[in-house]
Amino acid sequence: MNKSKKLLVILPSYGRAKKLNDAIASYKENHSEYSDIMFGLVSLDKDLQQSINVIKSFDYNLDDYLWLYGDNGFCRTVNCMVEDNPGYGAYMILNDDQVIQTKDFDKIIMTKIDELAEKYGHRIWIPHWNDTVQGETLCQSFATKEFLEIFKTYYPDKCMRHLYSDNLYHFIGDACGILHYIPEVTIEHRHFVNKKAEIDDTYKQTNSKERYEQDGKAFAEWLNRDAVSVCRAICEAIKKPFSEDDIKDRIKKIIKPVENK
Repeated sequence: MNKSKKLLVILPSYGRAKKLNDAIASYKENHSEYSDIMFGLVSLDKDLQQSINVIKSFDYNLDDYLWLYGDNGFCRTVNCMVEDNPGYGAYMILNDDQVIQTKDFDKIIMTKIDELAEKYGHRIWIPHWNDTVQGETLCQSFATKEFLEIFKTYYPDKCMRHLYSDNLYHFIGDACGILHYIPEVTIEHRHFVNKKAEIDDTYKQTNSKERYEQDGKAFAEWLNRDAVSVCRAICEAIKKPFSEDDIKDRIKKIIKPVENK
């Protein structure tokens, strides 16, 4: 299958060889010809070799499937991985604490995008699915090629390092009417919130008070700086009426809680 019709699954991991193993195993068991996968590891990870061994145990050639990066943050790392792997029809994040539960999940998602494109005349959609924690209330980060042509990057520059990335996508999707929930797909989030994981060192780092404050501030700055122009460009592309006042009202409703997190 031509990769312009396929989904690239990006799986970043840090300090979690066991979780990485479970995530890869779930992908291997449930993917179809509709997707490829790429792994991102941190060169400074003390457990780096364990994670590399996990990837090799699934017979993935490291030269083709592994992207090794410095500690420049989750969002910037994903940006680099997307930029280095152009030409796919869509991109999604599979975190190392997520396990795919649905057979042919990739085919279901890409087929749904085709159906939406036929019905509404565009492929600028943010599909999301049941993650067993937040259900349909908060989407995962997912970008079609057409979305990226407008947005220019997977995550904005000068933005958060890790947290609020899903909130950013949900804001855009909800404001522009391009969210689409796919209940047939379940990708379980094995998080400490739903008691499916212990609070390990990675959670402690990414969910620290300092990280919430820094990423919350960065998200608020993006909302004030870029949200209106991004939503305007998307609405123009999909020929949807645009209201700057509506976007600003949405920003007002969320920016204070984010800043005070």
